[in-house]
Amino acid sequence: MLMKKKVSIIIIDGEEYSISEDRKNIKGKEKKYTIDEFREEKAKKIPIFVAPPKTVREGVVFGFSKKEDHEKWLKENGLYEDHELQKKILEKVKHKLSSEGYEKFKKHQIEEVKEATTKFEEFMKKHNLKSDEIEKIKKLLRDDPYFGKHTNSIYLYHDIWFQRWGIALPGKTWPWEFCGKFYNDFRDFGFNDKASSYWQTDKAILFQHINFEGAQFYCHQASIGDLRPYGWNDKVSSALVL
Repeated sequence: MLMKKKVSIIIIDGEEYSISEDRKNIKGKEKKYTIDEFREEKAKKIPIFVAPPKTVREGVVFGFSKKEDHEKWLKENGLYEDHELQKKILEKVKHKLSSEGYEKFKKHQIEEVKEATTKFEEFMKKHNLKSDEIEKIKKLLRDDPYFGKHTNSIYLYHDIWFQRWGIALPGKTWPWEFCGKFYNDFRDFGFNDKASSYWQTDKAILFQHINFEGAQFYCHQASIGDLRPYGWNDKVSSALVL
């Protein structure tokens, strides 16, 4: 079955905006925007977007201008403790970037991403899958000898609606790795500022700049087929896969 549900509502700082069926316009309480206008006038100014699984299934993504408003929302939705753990993990990850042996680790990471990306292409061909059959793909991946051992991975595409395959970033392997997997520079994989859609099986944080800097997009078991309305099209430069 093809995944047909699309995010149709963006709530930024409590104000609701609806995306048109043809994905060309976004309407707020007082103004109607084209996708490009909304990105430039609204979305690009927002440092935090959150895509939790329940609200994404209902067609809603949230944006926050202020850190305190984001944290208040997390507490109200029972996600604050998880967020605090993610912050601790990020601190550990940033410390690793300057640690001895990091360059050796980086070379291994580049090879791992190349391998995962190639194996995913082979997996799709083997099962004759269409790129937007997300739930079917997830189900088959659980039993795959390679991808099944990763408790989470994130899959990014060049184009919207999971078209034109990009890269696979392997997540944690069993037994559980506290820091998950971190990818601090997408230039290493030839995929800097190129993602237009993604899906993943658990949690990840996308960052605007390398080394986990800039605006953040929190992904909680969500699939986003079109990053344009949030100003995140061709914007991702690093990621933490939890």
